Amino acid sequence: MHSPSLFHSPSRPRLRVDVKAQKENYYEVEQCPPYPHTSKFFSSQVEIHIRSPSVKRVERQGEGPQRTLPMFGDRDHVEGTVYLDARLAAIPGRLKIMAEGAFLYISPFSNRGSRSLEAPFPTATKHLFFYSDTVFTSGESSSPRSATSLREAFAASMRFQRMERRPSLQDLEGAPRKPFPFSFDLPRPVRPGEELPPTFSTISVGEVGYRGRTAVERAEVDYKLTAVWESMDNSQEAKLDAPLLFQPDTDFQSLDGLSLEPESWLEIPLRSDRPIPFKCAVTLPVPSTFPRSACVPFFVVFTTKPRCPLLAREIAVDATVSVSLLRQVTIVNSRSTPSHSPSSSTSSSLSGDDTDSSSRRSTRLLKRMTRTRARSKSPKRQPYNNVKDKPLPELPMPGVLETRTLQTVIFSTRVSVPPLDASTLSPFWSLQSAPLALVSGLYRVASAPHTFETWISLVSMSDHPTASWEALQDGNVFYRRHQNYSIPGKLPNLNDFLVAGCRYGGPLALMRDTSKVVALQVGRATSAFAKAQIQVYSPAGESLLVFSWDQGKIVKFGWTIEERLAVLNEEGVYRLYDLQGDYQQYSLGSEASELGIVDARIHENGLVALTGSLTLLEVKGWEGAKPLTLANPGLSQPPHSWAVIPPDLTISRHVEVLLSAEATVYSVDNLETTDQRLSRGPFSHLSPSPNGKSLALLTSSGTLWVVSADFQRSLAEFDTRSVAGGEDEVRQVEWCGNDAVLVTWETTAVLVGPFGDTLQYFYSGPTFAVTEADGVRVIGPDTCDFIQKVPASSVSVFRPGSTSPSAILYDAWENFSRKSPKADESIRSVRPELATAVNECIDAAGREWEPNWQRRLLNAAKFGKAFLDLYDSTDFVSMGQTLKVLNAVRYYEIGIPITYAQYTQLSPSQLVSRLTARNLHLLALRVSSFLSLPPSAVLKHWACAKILRSRPSATTSDMVDDETVCKSIVEKFETVGGSGVSFAEIARKAWEVGRTELATKLLDHEPRASDQVPLLLSMKEDRLALGKAVESGDTDLVYHVLLQLQKRLQLGSFFRLIEEGGPRLASASKLLQVYAREQNREMLRDFYYSDDRRVESAVLCLEEASISLDPSAKLSSVKAAHKFFSEDRERGFEAKMMDESARLLAYQQQLEKEADGKITFFGMSINETLRTLLVNGMAKRADKMKSDFKVPDKR
Repeated sequence: MHSPSLFHSPSRPRLRVDVKAQKENYYEVEQCPPYPHTSKFFSSQVEIHIRSPSVKRVERQGEGPQRTLPMFGDRDHVEGTVYLDARLAAIPGRLKIMAEGAFLYISPFSNRGSRSLEAPFPTATKHLFFYSDTVFTSGESSSPRSATSLREAFAASMRFQRMERRPSLQDLEGAPRKPFPFSFDLPRPVRPGEELPPTFSTISVGEVGYRGRTAVERAEVDYKLTAVWESMDNSQEAKLDAPLLFQPDTDFQSLDGLSLEPESWLEIPLRSDRPIPFKCAVTLPVPSTFPRSACVPFFVVFTTKPRCPLLAREIAVDATVSVSLLRQVTIVNSRSTPSHSPSSSTSSSLSGDDTDSSSRRSTRLLKRMTRTRARSKSPKRQPYNNVKDKPLPELPMPGVLETRTLQTVIFSTRVSVPPLDASTLSPFWSLQSAPLALVSGLYRVASAPHTFETWISLVSMSDHPTASWEALQDGNVFYRRHQNYSIPGKLPNLNDFLVAGCRYGGPLALMRDTSKVVALQVGRATSAFAKAQIQVYSPAGESLLVFSWDQGKIVKFGWTIEERLAVLNEEGVYRLYDLQGDYQQYSLGSEASELGIVDARIHENGLVALTGSLTLLEVKGWEGAKPLTLANPGLSQPPHSWAVIPPDLTISRHVEVLLSAEATVYSVDNLETTDQRLSRGPFSHLSPSPNGKSLALLTSSGTLWVVSADFQRSLAEFDTRSVAGGEDEVRQVEWCGNDAVLVTWETTAVLVGPFGDTLQYFYSGPTFAVTEADGVRVIGPDTCDFIQKVPASSVSVFRPGSTSPSAILYDAWENFSRKSPKADESIRSVRPELATAVNECIDAAGREWEPNWQRRLLNAAKFGKAFLDLYDSTDFVSMGQTLKVLNAVRYYEIGIPITYAQYTQLSPSQLVSRLTARNLHLLALRVSSFLSLPPSAVLKHWACAKILRSRPSATTSDMVDDETVCKSIVEKFETVGGSGVSFAEIARKAWEVGRTELATKLLDHEPRASDQVPLLLSMKEDRLALGKAVESGDTDLVYHVLLQLQKRLQLGSFFRLIEEGGPRLASASKLLQVYAREQNREMLRDFYYSDDRRVESAVLCLEEASISLDPSAKLSSVKAAHKFFSEDRERGFEAKMMDESARLLAYQQQLEKEADGKITFFGMSINETLRTLLVNGMAKRADKMKSDFKVPDKR
């Protein structure tokens, strides 16, 4: 058999998300906590302050004492501030701050045959391997143009310097220097061998030439920071260099380039209409489901019997492989959605002719045949036409449903193989089950043994990114509305429901609004109105969860950061529901239960409840923490509106509650209540921005008022009643990122931009808006839209007439794709800023929704970085991986329309958790593997879900046996690599659902005894728990089990459990004796008695007698020892000794009584007793004692 080598994907690096802030201007940069060391470099007009994690003192070369230089590592970033002289800062000019690393080599020989010269002629070679810069302008006025400008006020609120008028020339004499903060990230290696070299310098001195002249050869790696200021007319210039030291961490280890798992392939034989001297098959990869944006490798395999390599080679050379794609397009008419603005310059509606043409083509079967050696050309880029006042279509926009079938035909000069049946290959091409965005596809076909590729381009050009842009602020800022999903008829009328939306592309929760009377219509679903239910939908309109509520009146419900639904009732009881309907219940305490809960606000990391006495209770986290009482606001009636600023967005790091009461607003935290002393209230809506720095308030007169969070600056005002239909009641006031405010009515949404301009969007019914960090998500009756400010990188690339380096680079790539010589000219024009252009194209790819434009921008970035030396491709590779993940979860069956900015804030692990919460374990596992995340969380959730599904339910009475479930879980963990998963946690879940036997079997696979034993004790598996503790060899764990069993069991049962363990529990028995001997001798005596240990009991009595001071107790202990020894036939001698000891003690007691206690005899030996008697003149007593105890005369 002859088959080509498999196509393997290139090795993929580990993801590193580099959260890059959108730096609109340098005043808006949120700095990380500064490094502890600051190094200063001075000149007459420029001053550089560099903050570093460490510094190093180095010797100056002939310049006097040592100097201190900043030192950085490979995980650090270079940050600091450049200060310009006030005179320079007032002059129009440009300040360029550059960070660079270079390798310098100085050779004693020149390139002009210097070896033949008398004296060496040195030459210097400099290679720049790292460069990054940032540019600031000086001499521009920073004062706002008008007091009511929303845009200027927003920009002013972000600046950390107080805005003042431009000083006069007389005032500049004593003015301070103007700061320009900067920050540069040091690039990290993509694979081993690409690390930045450390700072070093080496010098070699020798003699060259026939006269032996001294020559110096020098090599060094140098890093420095340079600040250059020059005026606009190039008449003045100031420059200052600051050297840097770089020393990478020695323990850093690159994990890039990990090998991939081998691919699986499936051979499908091709049937022939007549006998042929060979067999032929098509090989396809497994799994057999491909997205349209994928590249599918095909292999045609020829086999001869008997094997004849020559014949197989001739067949392969003469054969022609042809691949055809059958595409069926079905038009499904849907209700039309009115255009959001008749004057919009980017209307996306179709003309009437186009619609009729689409209808005529609705049932046409398209068949495309291409041969392997003819490569189809990509469609040309559609020019962007700015059409205004385009008329509305006569017919609604059609919905398109595509089904595709792949067919393979092989022709040979000798034989002809008929096409493969569509029924055979149809499972290998199922668009409806593909979890990726479906926009375009590329298919690759190869034949053996000479591997060659033919690309069949099916790229359907989507609209240009600027087609959905709408300009504000005289064309300086753009906003766009992207339709994430089309959901006609999937959601009920939102007017009849209370809605809560989850951020980061999360689901919606709907509950019937009991304050409204609803008229049920024929054919309308009535289950939502018949009883108290909460329904959860994905943004794509798919139902995720429906559950009933019977725990009293619901006051508020909202979402946590883990995508759990928090539901609070009027009695202060709240539950946390996951997307499978399981919940955890907590309470706000007895005070809340007695007073009742009037209202509440739920944020991602806690909630604030308003009690019946108008006091505020705060709950931090979602682990059932005890509620804290905030400062008393002193209200006499409930507030008109109120909002909560989460702790992570406030300066104090405590929650802040804003209450609109009467004409003012009260700010309440855990310490005090502050009256902001306003007079424009009351406010019907109060909404904080996502970053917590601004507030949007709606007055009773319909004025939208934007202020800073501390109420010190009035940022802007806008009259909402100036909008058509603005007299109606406002439904929501939500933020679109941190730059604009969205005001919604019944069927209208108005976006108020930073400069007071507005954009209107129209819907066919009521809507609900969810604020996101980079935009706002609007869910209407027919669509789920996302409105956002167009990112700076996308504006730089696609803005019409843009001359930015990224736009020129993208144009150069398009010219290169068309084989135009203009590509070289464009690349040369942006060569100094090519790295910046590449980075902007990579970032713009992450901001686009359509995979087609993502691919184009990444291709442009790949084209540009080919002209750069030592370019760090980490961001490029990680962006490609991130986009694959984002496109997968955005698919409508998954329904998570998360953006790149939201993804970086949420983190990949949180996204994987959201997939597992939806029981999408396979996709979550593939995403974890693709992003090099540990699969333990996914496998744990999958195992728990499998245990729950294997239980008998209301619909199925059969239960899978424990052995089968345990075996499948263990095998899956071994296959996938779940070595880090704790079986104890899964076993606890099995025990909680009543499957004790399954829990025990799972615990047998738990390698950590410290996790096994506590659960076994909880399960009352005492013997097994003690055995596992003994096998672990951990004495502390054994003591823990013994003490727990002693507390819970009766003493007899406890001793019996240890005794019946035999040799297996012998060590536990010894440890129990050691413990009891020191802490509880009574228990040890009972243990010896229950185990019939006579000798040990006698020894214990002797030990007690030796330490006892009471004569009667000591005598009793000796008699007890005599009793235990006498019961053992083998201990006759010991029993006799104990008997004599008891007699001696009794005789000594009698002697002390006769001496009236004046002489002490008790406890002495026989010899000492006799001597004492003789000394004290008691010879008769001594003779009697000698005869009684048979003392020899010699003694």
